Amino acid sequence: DGNRRYNDGQWHNIVATRQRAVGTITINLQYSGSASASSGSSIIGENMGLFIGGLPEDFALLRNDSGDTRLVRRGFSGCLRDISLKMSDSPAEEWEKLDWKKATKKVGVYESWEGCPLQTV
Repeated sequence: DGNRRYNDGQWHNIVATRQRAVGTITINLQYSGSASASSGSSIIGENMGLFIGGLPEDFALLRNDSGDTRLVRRGFSGCLRDISLKMSDSPAEEWEKLDWKKATKKVGVYESWEGCPLQTV
């Protein structure tokens, strides 16, 4: 996408998927990129939860973390809405809206009635 910045005050559409060992991200139905798991494994492993916006500070990474496979530990700053998770592929795609009320922990979160702040940290 030519190193385009997305912190421009506009809403963007993001779709992130993983099919076996290949992860793909598509932005605004236009820019797309993908990469394979460094291990080549098609198994993600034990589900540690879903983290939206960043990882907890005490999150332990159980793999070698170097080079192109290095995890970026910079959190997301901005607003999110209309998040859906694909629950299954077969026999047909099944998507479920994320229920924010079920979140076990919220840090620096604004409720929907508060609106999206003009500037985030």
